[in-house]
Amino acid sequence: MKQLLSALLLVALLASTGQAQDKLYRYEKGKDYRYILEETGMTIQEVQGQSMTSNNESMVSTVISITDVLENGNMAATAKIENALIVIEANNSTQTLGNDFAGKSVNYVFDPMGDVVDVDTNSAKSLDGPAANILQRITDLLPKLDMEQLTEGGSWTRTRQDTSGRGDAKTYVTTNSSFKVTGKKKVGNYECLMIATESEAKVEGTMIRGDQEMNINGTQESKGTIYYAPAEGLLVEIDMETTSDQVIVVSSMNMRVPVTSNATMKLELAQK
Repeated sequence: MKQLLSALLLVALLASTGQAQDKLYRYEKGKDYRYILEETGMTIQEVQGQSMTSNNESMVSTVISITDVLENGNMAATAKIENALIVIEANNSTQTLGNDFAGKSVNYVFDPMGDVVDVDTNSAKSLDGPAANILQRITDLLPKLDMEQLTEGGSWTRTRQDTSGRGDAKTYVTTNSSFKVTGKKKVGNYECLMIATESEAKVEGTMIRGDQEMNINGTQESKGTIYYAPAEGLLVEIDMETTSDQVIVVSSMNMRVPVTSNATMKLELAQK
């Protein structure tokens, strides 16, 4: 009888371990995960022969709280802005945002592969502007990785199509990305895989500002490193650089506005 119980216990342990390994992200119910997002960027616009430059810096602390782990493995969570500071310098003036962002939150559900499968409309409808953009980015922060290739030297590619906006004002982005596991590195308390990534994106769409309709076309290139802790199933850090070239066309004014930008981004799991 003891041998039978031991055998059954071993099978159960092996089954639970295998199930855990089938899940890329394994955030735990009842735990809070604080992520710090730091960004810098510069944008240059050419308007009727004149160059206009804007610079921005931001630091945002957000907390992701796992409120439940569902039977299918999906995780119900709340993303809340803890504090934020955004500084924008343009046209010889400085604008500071973020003082009233603290406490703004959204409830959502994501699956073990990092895809958002549901967003609570009641919590999202009260959000707009920069605070809404921050929370949208935080809820969609988990990169989609290929579990079968998460060994040193493993590589894969992915194509993603995103649509944003509503009505006649929509932007379409098609992104082709490549990933390669280049080694291991200890980041804070976690043993991480280092995943080098590069992507190229095509951007096209329409914006409406007042009575003006503007068409957008351009490209965007990114490269960086993702640090993923396989034992815990956690995203620990992302470092990324992005450059973009776009042209905004205002047909009613027969005007073309070239826009170039470059930015750096670091997302880091705060560790106690």
